[in-house]
Amino acid sequence: MYFGYGTQVNPSYTKQDKEIARQSRICQKYKYYIGEAEKAKKWYQKTMESLKKDTLNKENREAGERLAKMEKQSCWEYFNKAQELKQKHPEIITESLKYSL
Repeated sequence: MYFGYGTQVNPSYTKQDKEIARQSRICQKYKYYIGEAEKAKKWYQKTMESLKKDTLNKENREAGERLAKMEKQSCWEYFNKAQELKQKHPEIITESLKYSL
């Protein structure tokens, strides 16, 4: 906050404000990890669909398989991070999910 010219007032935060901010960061992280896992899953599915085509040569098929493997690993990595966060803070995330639906 600014008052007048060059005077700044730093607001003091209560314990409750700090706790709400902490819980909010936890929920944002969880939603980010789940969102990234969903994105990776969609890309994995698209890659697998494109690998079903018979028009791909051997090099492209191998590159597609490597890409699909990386996307699958990425999906599981984000999903595991989200589950780890949920195990650490089950009450915060469960409460957040209840209100976000």
